[in-house]
Amino acid sequence: MNLEHPSHPPLAAAQQRYDELHLAIERGMDADESWQELASICLQLGEHAEAESCARRVRTVTLRLSLLSKITRERARAAVARPPESHRKAPAASDAGPTRADAEPHQPTLREHVVDALQFLLHQHMPWLALMTLLAFPLVVGLGGHLIADRSPMLLLAIATVPCLCVLMLVAAMARRVLLASAEGHGEVPQVPAFGELACDAGAFVGDALLVGGLLLGPGFTAALLAAPALSTLLGLAVGTFLMPLAWALRQLRGDLAALSPVTLMRGARRCGADYVGLAATVVAAFAPVLATALVLKGHAEWLQVAALTPLGLLATLFASRLLGTWLDAHRQRLGGLVLPGALNEAPQEVAAEPAAAAEAAPVSRPAPRSIEGRQPQRKPTDQPDLRNMASATVLSGAARSHAGAAAKHV
Repeated sequence: MNLEHPSHPPLAAAQQRYDELHLAIERGMDADESWQELASICLQLGEHAEAESCARRVRTVTLRLSLLSKITRERARAAVARPPESHRKAPAASDAGPTRADAEPHQPTLREHVVDALQFLLHQHMPWLALMTLLAFPLVVGLGGHLIADRSPMLLLAIATVPCLCVLMLVAAMARRVLLASAEGHGEVPQVPAFGELACDAGAFVGDALLVGGLLLGPGFTAALLAAPALSTLLGLAVGTFLMPLAWALRQLRGDLAALSPVTLMRGARRCGADYVGLAATVVAAFAPVLATALVLKGHAEWLQVAALTPLGLLATLFASRLLGTWLDAHRQRLGGLVLPGALNEAPQEVAAEPAAAAEAAPVSRPAPRSIEGRQPQRKPTDQPDLRNMASATVLSGAARSHAGAAAKHV
């Protein structure tokens, strides 16, 4: 397929080029140049949301920031050029220009995020996953434990291990994919991957959970086990619980250890302000039934606790994954470079910075000068000039030139 194109094609050609690029990407030409060109075509067609989605798939950080900057400027220009609804109803007041609410896109509220996450559990094939999560552990572990746990605990362990591990792998992989897809602005439920990809995603999910939980909640639990003062223990657990949703989301999105840096987490919480406080409270409230059930079943048989706690925890994980993903997508501009790997100190406005600023930040490598074959310099820069062929030329020293003044220019 020929990928050469004019820099500014007309709308008909742009639509044709849009179809060609989609076909090329579907056939495996998933390169930065393809996504960059597709984002530019989408901008020309007025599809700002799709252009932003394409720009976020560019792997080169400088190029991605440049595209996002261009998309932000085009979106703001289109919002200013389009008269608001109130101006169309009252033409006499149209000279005032668009208000800030008209120029800025709608920011979803926390309630809308929560409703979306609840509806997502009932969308497409998510009900089957939620139903399997609810029934697998009570049927396999609960019923099996009630029948044979007292007589043969090892038999119960042998029967329940394989199906429970399969359910855990499926939920862990889907929770990770739901968060990443939602953070990119996708509303569809991700497809269940093949077994190899499912095992990789589940392993990454479990590893990140152990890492984030150990770093943020480990000190508080360690202090409790060592009988530390209650104030320090509760303070450590409160801070870790407060920062855990943001740390978990950034770790899934960035995949590096810098996402767990205290500087990164405190900057993210400060930039989002009260919105993040509400998000953290909502995520903690989603796991509150698990804690309440654990307190109620304390002292009962282990198989009963596993059968009751695991489904609640897995459902809360799926809900929190969708909630965190849509929240990250809505607050991506506020978080700025914090959602990009290796961008610890980037301010949020750098996402909308000029492309020249990103180019200046990168070191410019200049090629070494090459000598021209067959030519040698005739004289060094410090040599005296050869004025033999210039009869009227006169060389003056600094003192002589100062003494001669303007007359030296006309010798």
